[in-house]
Amino acid sequence: MRRHSDAFATGPMDLGYCSVLEHDIDTGDAEPIPQPPRRPPFSARQAEEDILNEMLKTGVIEPFGHLRCAWSGKWTAALTTAG
Repeated sequence: MRRHSDAFATGPMDLGYCSVLEHDIDTGDAEPIPQPPRRPPFSARQAEEDILNEMLKTGVIEPFGHLRCAWSGKWTAALTTAG
C-alpha cells in the first residue's frame, strides 16, 4: 500500500481525475421531469453553501450560468450520524 499510496484519497475532497474518457448518458427519447426550485431550511443554508463551494473548488461540479438545463436536478444534503 505504501508503494501505491498516491492511489488513495487522503480526505473527502481528494478526488482523482481521468482525462482518458468522457461519457454521455443516453436518455433515449425520455422527457425530463420538471422540478420546482427548492429552498433549503435556513439552518442548513450555510452548510449547503460550504459544500457547494468545496465541490466547485475541486471540480466535482461546474457552474451552469444563467441558463437552466431541462435535465438539471436538485440536490439535497443528507445529514447522517457521521456528520
